[in-house]
Amino acid sequence: MIMARVAFTAGLAIASSHSAHAAVWTNAAQGSVRYGYDDNTRMSVQTSPTVNYASTEFTDELSLQTESLSWTLDPRVVLMRYDHDSELNRTETYVTSSLLHQSDTGQSSLQFNWTQDTTLTSEFGSTSLAGVNKRHQASALTMSHGQQWTERFSTQSMLYATANHYMKAQNTGLVNYNYGRAQLDLQYSLTRHSQLSLDFSIGKLQVPNQPEYGKVNQSATLTYTRTFAERWSAKLSAGPSQVKSDFSKESGTVYEFNISRKAEISSLQLKLTRDITPTGQGTLSRRQQLSLTAYRDLTERINLSLTGSAIQSDTLLLSRNLNFYGVRYNDININLGWRWTPTVTLSITAGHADQRQQNVDQLAKRNYASLNLFWSGLTHTLH
Repeated sequence: MIMARVAFTAGLAIASSHSAHAAVWTNAAQGSVRYGYDDNTRMSVQTSPTVNYASTEFTDELSLQTESLSWTLDPRVVLMRYDHDSELNRTETYVTSSLLHQSDTGQSSLQFNWTQDTTLTSEFGSTSLAGVNKRHQASALTMSHGQQWTERFSTQSMLYATANHYMKAQNTGLVNYNYGRAQLDLQYSLTRHSQLSLDFSIGKLQVPNQPEYGKVNQSATLTYTRTFAERWSAKLSAGPSQVKSDFSKESGTVYEFNISRKAEISSLQLKLTRDITPTGQGTLSRRQQLSLTAYRDLTERINLSLTGSAIQSDTLLLSRNLNFYGVRYNDININLGWRWTPTVTLSITAGHADQRQQNVDQLAKRNYASLNLFWSGLTHTLH
């Protein structure tokens, strides 16, 4: 909550100092209602009863725009209620506040994120501890600055800090943790359509009251991006990475391959990444993820989208008294939507997910489907 107050106070102070420069306030809201079924919400390897659920979601966006300043506040609330299993009922809250200042040769940004959800949301693809259904709360603060030094050369710096807390999680394997990361990018434009950058990153994981969990990860990557054939773009990034503690270290490689296509009635993105990320077990994990996203308008009002991901997460630098193993998580879903009016959309979603823990020779399977009603409000200017 301290980071929340700092970000909010800074946002209001800067916004107030620029309010005299033709400030424009806008507001836009969105909402949805959903009814569906899930045959294994907890991703349990044991037999799990099928449950029906109803959920509603509300999102609002309040923004301030001046000649050089942009400030937004985006709260989102999700309520989910299940039949036959009230322990699954949950209310999730997400708040994002961002501040962007633009100058002739650069831009600076400050973003604060606050999340209150449960492990049924936060742990999928990260650990095998989704089924314990404990409350999870996270705060994150990101500060970045980009500077254009010459026509071709620019730099980007970033500082990121997050604090994660799990309520009543004793004897579950979940622990509270803090993580911070600093990054510096040196970017050079080769042509109008291609760019080369050298990126340096260092991060540190800390678990309160358990200093033996502390770990540092660092990496250096070379990245090449290119836009070609008008609608296509690609990114290729790779470099060495190292994770170390007071007792040991482990070296490896991080990378990203991303190719996408955007057209008037369709879009396609294929992405393959390997990175180092903290988990709710108070460890750093090497995460490899393959994701595919496809969208197409079938008619003026009907659209079809497909989303799939495969995640392999392996815990790094395990000590003898810690028996945390890697997780394999796959999820694929298809959505058929019908735009009823310019602001109201009906859709049907169906999907399948499975998860396997390395030391358990059992596969948790999950099938789900839902009928959804989305409402998107028009943007209103506030006077």
